[in-house]
Amino acid sequence: MPNYKLIYFPGRGRAEFTRLLFAQAGVQYEDHRIEGANWPTLKPNLAGDNNLEMAQCEQVMETFIDMGNDIRPIWQEKDEAKKITMADISLIANFETLCSWLCDEPYKEFPTLSAHKEKVCKEPKIAVWIAKRPETKM
Repeated sequence: MPNYKLIYFPGRGRAEFTRLLFAQAGVQYEDHRIEGANWPTLKPNLAGDNNLEMAQCEQVMETFIDMGNDIRPIWQEKDEAKKITMADISLIANFETLCSWLCDEPYKEFPTLSAHKEKVCKEPKIAVWIAKRPETKM
């Protein structure tokens, strides 16, 4: 069994969720609490070298948190036919963009991908966007 060490400030904060998960699962761990002044000595500076870079890093991280919150209903969908994930959407959007530079009929040789594109593009909100988006090559 691995040994877990949870390092966080002396409070509940974001670590409390993990503590609750450990408790529910019956997992033993070390709850190591540190003062804020000691934090920089324990972590590498991954948040940028100045306030602007730190704000940009925080913006990216918070964007992914927001995306996760927005797509949670997709994960909880029980009907597999209705499940469309952001990976499905990304695949189609990026494939079409890439192929717009390389070929005229990107799905001709890929019937499975073509069927997947149809499924994604028939999603009501996606279909509305496709109908109203500006016509462009890419």
